[in-house]
Amino acid sequence: MIKSIAKITVLAAALLASACTATNLEFDRMTGTAFPQDQTVSGDTVNLESIYLDAGRLLIVQEDDINIAPLTGATGTPQNCISNAELDSLMSANRSSQIGVVTYPCGLNNAATCTRYQVYGIVVDHFGRSGGSGACSTTLIGRMWRTGDRSAFAIFYKNNTVQTNGMKYLRSAAHEIGHALNLHHDDGDGSQTIMNQTSVVGNSFTFEFSTQSQTHLDDHRDVCANAGTGGFGEVNATHAGWTGAHGSSDPSCM
Repeated sequence: MIKSIAKITVLAAALLASACTATNLEFDRMTGTAFPQDQTVSGDTVNLESIYLDAGRLLIVQEDDINIAPLTGATGTPQNCISNAELDSLMSANRSSQIGVVTYPCGLNNAATCTRYQVYGIVVDHFGRSGGSGACSTTLIGRMWRTGDRSAFAIFYKNNTVQTNGMKYLRSAAHEIGHALNLHHDDGDGSQTIMNQTSVVGNSFTFEFSTQSQTHLDDHRDVCANAGTGGFGEVNATHAGWTGAHGSSDPSCM
């Protein structure tokens, strides 16, 4: 069950005090779009931060550029569609955070070391392309397009669901961040958890991670389970069901 905001605040404080480890989300958007908004579930406020704190992960969302111009008349963008290559160009022009991990002294007399993993998100006023460079698709909600380093994702705001269903939009944004943490679609929990695809869950879903996804977040080494640290599909051999179905086992993730 999603924790209340009061409980989440306590958990956030505990996480900060104990390990000072977090994932920073630099979130940009084009003009004419909006970031996912807080939602109310069973009387509790749910947002990206609360979803990940409920899973024991500290996510710091920093809404950054909000007036990026949509692409107009650009090569490869017919039908208001955007390719992975164009997303790369947008990230290069607008991202201020580095890819990978940042460590710095913190705490009393700088006696501790804080760790920040970096992920970049952008809401674009376009449709996406199948496979990132194929046909224009009106059904794609989002994509983590940087599969080589799991460092960035995009939300396609032209998609009707994004514009009309705040609950699904929030869930989809959390889903794409999950990919940056090396979580996959087939997470072994049937049809309701965050890492199942929207087309599968329909209107029946939760803002929770499956047991298998939670195991990954809790137990796998940083190179396997944090944004900007390795390729999508690098898995730990002890992660039940992932080898084969989710890519080949990588010794660096043991």
